[in-house]
Amino acid sequence: DIVGYTKRCTGMSPKEIADWMSQVHADVEQLLSKHFIRKIETRGDCYVCVSGTNTVDGDRDQNQMSRMVAFALDVAVALHTNHDTQIRVGIDIGPLTITYIDSNHYAPTVCAFGDPMVVAGKLEQCGSPSMIRLS
Repeated sequence: DIVGYTKRCTGMSPKEIADWMSQVHADVEQLLSKHFIRKIETRGDCYVCVSGTNTVDGDRDQNQMSRMVAFALDVAVALHTNHDTQIRVGIDIGPLTITYIDSNHYAPTVCAFGDPMVVAGKLEQCGSPSMIRLS
């Protein structure tokens, strides 16, 4: 989650917001590949990512938590350095069900369901800027 996203956007034009977010997403996408993490969805200014799905090359190891933490740290550093942007992170482990929901649109929606989604969301919401909260 981007700290102060709404407040920051109030002082920017729509083009400035689009440019900033495009650059932020480009940095995050590059780091997803580096750490073999899978992006499930974006919820507003929040990325929802998972590891251990065996759907991304390199994601078959037993080191999902350490890769997720390394990813979060790299994202925090990159966004702070490149865009003066802070994030909050919540990470939990456990079983998830990941599915594609086809709503007759041009692109299906990928969704993840399970307790770890709820716990990670609560950890992020209660977190402090530039902190990673783990469960």
